[in-house]
Parts: sequence; C-alpha cells; structure tokens
Amino acid sequence: MSFIVHRSSKPCHSSTHIFKHILVWFLSILFSIARLVSGAHWLSDCVAGGFTEALVIVAFGVYTPIFQLLANSLYWLMNRLTFNKTKKFP
Repeated sequence: MSFIVHRSSKPCHSSTHIFKHILVWFLSILFSIARLVSGAHWLSDCVAGGFTEALVIVAFGVYTPIFQLLANSLYWLMNRLTFNKTKKFP
C-alpha cells in the first residue's frame, strides 16, 4: 500500500507524503498485532498473508486503470470536503 500511495499521490508537501506512509504502515502493523494478540493467527500467517495481499494490491494498482479512476475519485472527494471546511458561510 505504501508503494501505491507513493505512486498515486499528487505532488504535495513532503511532511504530508511521509504522514501517508506512516499511516499505512501503522494501520497494517496495528491490524496484524490485533490478530496475533487475539490468538486468531500465528506470526507466520500474518507475514504470509500480508505478503500475498501486498502482491495482489500492487498488481491491481499498477496494472489496472480502475485503480486510477478510484484514486482520482477519492482525491476529488477529499478536496471537496476540504474546500467545504475552509469555506466561510455568512
């Protein structure tokens, strides 16, 4: 996911870019730890599953135009929400 965030990100400030990468890694580690602590998986299950999911997501994000459409729609929505927050109403 970090690769896809890097590839699909529009040019932005470096601190914003670093924050996105940290957020992706934090959430992936958090969800893995939750599965380990609850006893649902072994460490090898989380590593193998994470690697497999990463390969599928990177392949989907790199080789399909659907991902670019989804990313552009998400950016449009985020910009619209940000614009509405900064807009002053009388």
